[in-house]
Amino acid sequence: MIIGMPDVDEIHDACDQVQAQVGRPINPTILTPEEATADSGFLTQVRASPTALLFGELPW
Repeated sequence: MIIGMPDVDEIHDACDQVQAQVGRPINPTILTPEEATADSGFLTQVRASPTALLFGELPW
């Protein structure tokens, strides 16, 4: 999951590289900060699950 306003092509290129290395599909979910703080079943589950923050700060 990517939260912010990234260059979508760069995200997909990076995911393609990882996919080639791990041999599994990598499907990014890109959300704006506003979308990331919304209430939804998906985000409720994400918030309740362990996360691995790579950089930045979580919006919740």
